[in-house]
Amino acid sequence: MRLESKINKAWDSLIVGDVEAAYKVLVGSRLTNWHKEVVRQANFLKTYDYPELRTSDDKARNEFALVASWNFLLEKTTGQWAKIENLAPLIGKIYKFTGDINAITEVLRAPTIQIQVAPPFPQEQCYEQWPELLTLSNLSLVARSSIIRTIKSAQIRLNGLVDTQTIGRLELPQTKQALIDLFQAGLIKMDLTVNDLIPDLIMAKTLKEVKQFAFEHNINFHGTKYQIVQSIISAIPQRTIKKWLHLKDETAFIYPRSPNLAALKNYLWIESGIFEDYLSWLQQTKSINKSGQAIIDERKEKLNNTYDPMEPSRPPVYDKKIYGSDRMWKSKNMQLLRSIWDSGCDLILKDIVQRYAWDWDINIEEAITNYLKEDKLLVLRKACNRNSFLWQLCYQRLDELSIEVRKPSLIACPGCGINFMDWSIDNRLSEKVGYKIRFCQDCYYRAFSDWGIGSQSADKNVMLEQISTVANILGVVPTSSFRKNLNIATISEENQVVLVKALISMPPPQKFVDTFGSWLQALILAGVLKDGTHQTSRGVRCIAIDGHICNSLAEKTVDDWLYSHDISHEKEPLYPYHARLNPYKMRADWKTQDILIEYAGLMDEPDYAAKMKAKQEIAIEFGLSLIILEPKHILDLDHKLMNLIDITINQEHESRKNIV
Repeated sequence: MRLESKINKAWDSLIVGDVEAAYKVLVGSRLTNWHKEVVRQANFLKTYDYPELRTSDDKARNEFALVASWNFLLEKTTGQWAKIENLAPLIGKIYKFTGDINAITEVLRAPTIQIQVAPPFPQEQCYEQWPELLTLSNLSLVARSSIIRTIKSAQIRLNGLVDTQTIGRLELPQTKQALIDLFQAGLIKMDLTVNDLIPDLIMAKTLKEVKQFAFEHNINFHGTKYQIVQSIISAIPQRTIKKWLHLKDETAFIYPRSPNLAALKNYLWIESGIFEDYLSWLQQTKSINKSGQAIIDERKEKLNNTYDPMEPSRPPVYDKKIYGSDRMWKSKNMQLLRSIWDSGCDLILKDIVQRYAWDWDINIEEAITNYLKEDKLLVLRKACNRNSFLWQLCYQRLDELSIEVRKPSLIACPGCGINFMDWSIDNRLSEKVGYKIRFCQDCYYRAFSDWGIGSQSADKNVMLEQISTVANILGVVPTSSFRKNLNIATISEENQVVLVKALISMPPPQKFVDTFGSWLQALILAGVLKDGTHQTSRGVRCIAIDGHICNSLAEKTVDDWLYSHDISHEKEPLYPYHARLNPYKMRADWKTQDILIEYAGLMDEPDYAAKMKAKQEIAIEFGLSLIILEPKHILDLDHKLMNLIDITINQEHESRKNIV
């Protein structure tokens, strides 16, 4: 029996309540005592009443139990790819989890790293912010699971791009139909060609990975990341690039269509994690009837002597007397590596250890590569290809130079109060704070989330104080997207604590817009902008008479002209999507009726001019009316925009005729 048929038959058996028959189909053999215990626990999950889950929708509760039982059976077999997201039965429905998730997590994680689970904002507000989720209640369970997996897999750096291989097997009719249903519901975009997306997929790689690929193909890897990517695309065959990106001819991509996708992705990860821990806790404490202390004691015993209550996570400790076999040190490759190592390499090693502490080994290769000249780079490539010789030599040099790597320590988080090991923080977060680690990982995630996940019910005065704190400590006027790529490594440890505390509780930018009318207005009320304007590299941001945000005084002049002539207009409307011309949601400056208006004030800049040309091509492609204003037109708007006045007068005339 084919695997797909086996999965479908097992699912059908489970739906009618025959857990044992479903498991027999999956394992394909006679049930042993161990198998019977699996069936018993799966049956428990299917029949449990889940008192911690409050919902008036009996179908959602029954589906939740069904999915919990199904996923548990799959964990014991080889059908992991057919698992259904545990949140799928509930998404788009009204429900509330009333269990103590922190107590549950403590039982599941202790005695190692403690985690304080941050509850997402209330579900009602979730549906207010993402009303499209409510439409999911009318779609199939597979479709709901697919959209959750899609959003959780979305690459925010690429506007949410998702490889369909992460969703499930597309050859299954249910999965195909699910994607079609999601597309028809307007929740995803489909049919994106791989070739058009290759530049974006390369840009999604780290700079180190891009440089390494260019180096391996004898391409100059100096310059900006964008320049290196362009060199790769122009010089390396597309087949080779696809192989590096793990792309196949049948690879397909989709985009989830949702506002504030980063925050939605974060919400779904947190909510899914809560139910994943809840189900694991139920299986151990209710089905097997273990006490929380018994679970902790078992884990302690399993850890044996490796567990240290003062150091639950720690970097590997190398033996200063043993750096590998004699054969390795006498090898030709090691001799080559030693021949290019000089005092400059020692200084770089010392600097990297001081900057990155226990994560120095992640960063040393790139630092050494950037230091060496091209002739020595060839030697480095030859000596260190697919082996750890560089690390071994660095370990030896650390010992010989008596350079100590900073030891991990136990810290109490000022944000949530839990104890954690500083070494347990993700290295990307550690770099953001310059390894001046004071907060736990969850608090850092909340602080550095691109759009913020703080309190939605914050007081106005508190919100203004938060903006003021951010501006004072960063020393710049924060934009609404200031969190994106925020790095505070150069800020003192004391100021970091104040700043991160403010960021943790700071609401998303949309909350400031809803409360104060605009982000710019919030800056003004917070005292960040004394004269009501914001000087940027592109101009002076200010507020027009009608309250619209303008990026320059010239834009304000145009906006005020439209307002004074009673011409209704929309600020920053989106251009239609186009895979080549507009994959990143470009906007016009204004839209009135079916006419788009652009103020092109920087046509001397090549990149700006190219973007404006692309907008003109989009207008031609979609048959749009586009008016482009340049600085010379600002003093003659009555002439340049005369047609808009005529259109408005004609519309008013037609409107009066209809009334009569």
